[in-house]
Amino acid sequence: KANPQKYADTQRRWRQNNRDRRKKYQKAWLLDRKKKGICAKCSNPLLKNQTQYCETHWYKKVAQRNTGSTKNWEFLKKLAAKQNFTCPYSGEHLIPGINMSLDHKYPVSRFPDYVNNLENLQWVSIKINQVKRDLTHDEFIVLVKQIWDRWKNRQIDIDFLLAGIKIKD
Repeated sequence: KANPQKYADTQRRWRQNNRDRRKKYQKAWLLDRKKKGICAKCSNPLLKNQTQYCETHWYKKVAQRNTGSTKNWEFLKKLAAKQNFTCPYSGEHLIPGINMSLDHKYPVSRFPDYVNNLENLQWVSIKINQVKRDLTHDEFIVLVKQIWDRWKNRQIDIDFLLAGIKIKD
């Protein structure tokens, strides 16, 4: 305690020399928290079907990944409530940590100026976001319309289609 710099250097050297030991300890610690149903960051219960985080930390993780900062997590939570936890495209009920994905209406890959624009965000289902990829809202709607126009007059067995088995022509 008399020499805080020496203490910090000792800790740093120990961490460098014991990386494998630290990883093993951290893994065991996370597994223990998971078994107890506790968030990896706090003592709150885990989200349903979420392996590491409570609701708050899940929103913070999504905010960090999509906006570059955890400070917007409350905005994202309010946005989900404002959308009534419903995907604007499919009408699917959205559940945090299960089927909920944050979408940029104007994709950041094509519109980098919109990366920090919170008005550019919306919650959609994971499947929709995977299909939409780097399309804008209007481009995505045109794509869906093209698909619908191609298939609307065909005899489709919906049960098989949904099961992903076979489509009847």
